[in-house]
Amino acid sequence: SDSKIRVCADDVGGAFHSIEVLRKMFLVFERARRFAGLALKPPKCKIIPLFSAFSGEAARLITDWLSVKLPSWKDFSVVDSAKYLGVFLGPASQKYQFGTAFDKFARRALGIARAQASWQLSSMAYNTYGVPVLSYLAQMFFIPDRFLKREPAIVARVLAVPCHSLGKL
Repeated sequence: SDSKIRVCADDVGGAFHSIEVLRKMFLVFERARRFAGLALKPPKCKIIPLFSAFSGEAARLITDWLSVKLPSWKDFSVVDSAKYLGVFLGPASQKYQFGTAFDKFARRALGIARAQASWQLSSMAYNTYGVPVLSYLAQMFFIPDRFLKREPAIVARVLAVPCHSLGKL
């Protein structure tokens, strides 16, 4: 079939050719609940429609379908994108992909700067705790210029040097 399901630990993601495939998925998750006590948490469950442009109307149609066909899943969110294993997926994923990651990167870098350690320790901490936040996403996506332009000022703060002393990074 055209459906794909991927699992990593307790995270499950799928892409289905039809909403009807959710009925089969429901049976699998219902068995997991009954026999192993593993239950889905509706607030954490997201459905991202790919069949048309996302709209409130499309979301309502899916929610109505769930209410009738799979009532215990009626509280699943129908959204334009969702995070799966640290990466936003869905048609609107680009608008979310780097925002939260860059905020996390900046918080870590500024925390390193506040520690006022030597440039050697600060550099090591930056490469250990700051850079990996964005490099994970950079394996799959280009980092937007608007974030790359902010990095020199952040590095200058980490190293406690004037911003323009670093030249172009």
